[in-house]
Amino acid sequence: MNDEQRDTSFGRYLRTFREQRGMRIQELSELTKIPIHILRNLEGESLHRLPEPVYVKGFIRSYAGAVGADPTEAVGLYLKKAPAIDKPGGFRVKRPEIRKRFWPGLLLSFVGFVGIVLLSIWGMSVIKKRPEPTREPVIEAAVAVQKDKGTDGEPRQKSVAADLPKAVQPAPSEGYLLDLKAIMDTWVRVTIDDHGPKEYLLKTGDQLALKATSGFLLHIGNSAGITMKLNGSPFLIEGKRGQPVKLKLP
Repeated sequence: MNDEQRDTSFGRYLRTFREQRGMRIQELSELTKIPIHILRNLEGESLHRLPEPVYVKGFIRSYAGAVGADPTEAVGLYLKKAPAIDKPGGFRVKRPEIRKRFWPGLLLSFVGFVGIVLLSIWGMSVIKKRPEPTREPVIEAAVAVQKDKGTDGEPRQKSVAADLPKAVQPAPSEGYLLDLKAIMDTWVRVTIDDHGPKEYLLKTGDQLALKATSGFLLHIGNSAGITMKLNGSPFLIEGKRGQPVKLKLP
């Protein structure tokens, strides 16, 4: 590393190699599978918008390898820029508080269910208290017997059957429930029902529950780091450890 490179920040160092190769940032994203907004934050050194250091160092190595830079040198410049990231009490990116959002929603659902049950009981009691209406006499349909004789001389009978209404099939339940569990550290980008994508950084043991009407589009950073269930049924993710994978469900 020469004196000029020592004074260069890691973002400028990486961007210089990319521009020397004439590579657009969209091409770099397709080559490294790193989202464009993370690449821009690396070049702009926006540390507060980057994930935890363990992921950032991996992104920097992938970036450097793709543009012909020295990965070790690039990571060293990053650590020099943010020396407190690996120390206790240093820089940390706040992880999405998945569990804190999950339990209030579950509580509201339970309260709503109890309310429906109470309203149903009250409605049944009101119906029971109403006087029964006077029943009109019902004329039962008789079976018509045709007295005409056939060729054999015996009377023939013809029964009149009432048309029975067809059973109404219940409508299929709407929506999909996706349960994710991290068995390794990884990141996940999820698009639900064609809405904007959301990104989650999951640690080993973290769980994430998502609900959609039409389906999901997932981009997983480590295909071996996630187990999934769709509507309670296990879903197998194919791929090697550390390999990104894209999935469309259902």
